[in-house]
Amino acid sequence: MKTLLRLAELIYSYWMLAQGGRPHPRTGGVSDHAPKRSRKRQTRVLLVDDHPMVREALRDLIGREVDIAVCGEAEDRNGALAAVADSKPDLAIVDLKLRDSDGLELVRDIRQRHPETLTLVLSMYDESVCAEQAILAGASGYISKSEATTNLMSAVRRVLYAG
Repeated sequence: MKTLLRLAELIYSYWMLAQGGRPHPRTGGVSDHAPKRSRKRQTRVLLVDDHPMVREALRDLIGREVDIAVCGEAEDRNGALAAVADSKPDLAIVDLKLRDSDGLELVRDIRQRHPETLTLVLSMYDESVCAEQAILAGASGYISKSEATTNLMSAVRRVLYAG
């Protein structure tokens, strides 16, 4: 029963993120404030995707932000785990499908080895099943590669500042 309740909570949390906010602890309404992380220092983001062009586009997009910086990149699971250990990012943006492994396994590994690092799964798949699997694996959010860049940065900020 506890597992079923946790699954329902995760699905509800994902739904709230998709709606543009998070549930207010007392009223259940949507709230965009009360950040968990400080906005005073630059937030560090690790990019994990097996396509160099995607990493470059993400780096350029994030580079426009004054409070967020790319601290490293990786194209595979082993490189990502090493980069997380070395650069200690606040957030890892992880592609769902990597050449050498499943991105969900990487999300699980990051969550287990570096629980302070949040993960946002980025995928070409726009299915709620994939999003649910990502959340169950420990990701803090999920967004499709078909979304507009403004939606990607909104998802990054929601994961970082709304937890």
